[in-house]
Parts: sequence; C-alpha cells; structure tokens
Amino acid sequence: MEWISELRDAAGRRLAASFGQNISVVLLGADDALSVAGHHAAIESLKLRQAPALADSLLADASFANWPTGGNPDRRQAVLLAAIACEVKIKASLRELARREQLELVSLVLENPRDISLAAATLLDKALYAICGRSLRLDNKDLYKDARRLFEDRNAIAHRGGDRLIDDRLTVHVATAHVATARSIFDYLNSLSPRLIE
Repeated sequence: MEWISELRDAAGRRLAASFGQNISVVLLGADDALSVAGHHAAIESLKLRQAPALADSLLADASFANWPTGGNPDRRQAVLLAAIACEVKIKASLRELARREQLELVSLVLENPRDISLAAATLLDKALYAICGRSLRLDNKDLYKDARRLFEDRNAIAHRGGDRLIDDRLTVHVATAHVATARSIFDYLNSLSPRLIE
C-alpha cells in the first residue's frame, strides 16, 4: 500500500488525490487472481481469435455487473446474468455429456420448451441423471439448494422486477452469493468429463 498522496499515474506524475476523497478499494482473494496458466491460455485464445463460450461470457458479465466499485453494483442484472449463464452452461453440458443415441432426445427436450418444460434446477438433477447418471442434487445438496435459490430470485426479478421487496431482499451479499453459486455450478459441470462418465 502507498499513501494516497504518493499515488502516481503511468507517466510518474503525482495524482491530485487527498485523504478526503472517496476511493473504492476492493481486495480480491487469491482464488480470484488469474493464474499463470490461465494467463497463457487467455493469450493463446486471443492469438487464435477464439471467442469465449457464451456461458463463460455471461458469467463474466454477471461478475462485472456485481463489481462493487465505480458506483453501486447492478444486483438485479448480476442475478439475471448469472442464472442465464447457468442455463446456457447446463444445456451445453447436457449435449456434451449425451451419448450419440441420446442426442435426439436431448435436443427434443431442450429445443421444444412448449412441448417439454423442465425448470433449470431440474436440468441439474433429473435431466443430468438421465443423461450420465450424475445429479447435482445427489452430489452436492447445498449447492443444489443454492442453485434453486438463484433461479427463484431470477424468476422474481424477471416477473416482478420493480417490486421494492425484491430489491430490499437482494442485497449485495445475496447477489455476490448467487454469482459464486453460478461459478460453482460451472465447476461442477466442467468436472463431468464425458470420459469419466460410464
């Protein structure tokens, strides 16, 4: 840390900052830091002009919307984006994990919501179990409960977004927990490699 009066810009000029000014500081845990391997992978993706997967982009957008600096975080947007990111990730994972003979049925379920409708949390439980014999509800009950809360809050925002009670309940801590839940769901789904199933 440096004294605020000693903060300097890239050219070395001292910044006109004093102790009376509000400066937001956010301390990140070591888990939030980009690893050397992650850094190299990001550079390689850029070199190859590979766009990140849609689910990963949505999750990053959810984290950014909930970022506590530069004004108030947009808690509602963070929760909506985190839930959408999970839905996209779940559906992509079901397609990746399905065996060849299951793909047509997976497509029928995922692409015809008027004919067959499953709640997002159910995709993490019954649909995933039907495809690969694994279920978030059976593997991690606490994370499954958190996932259900995320989708319940998403629905409350989407259907009653202007409701003052929703905004009062949706604190920064709740929104942060929902984004963390989404990240944990991604980790869980990523751990279900098709090679490890069966």
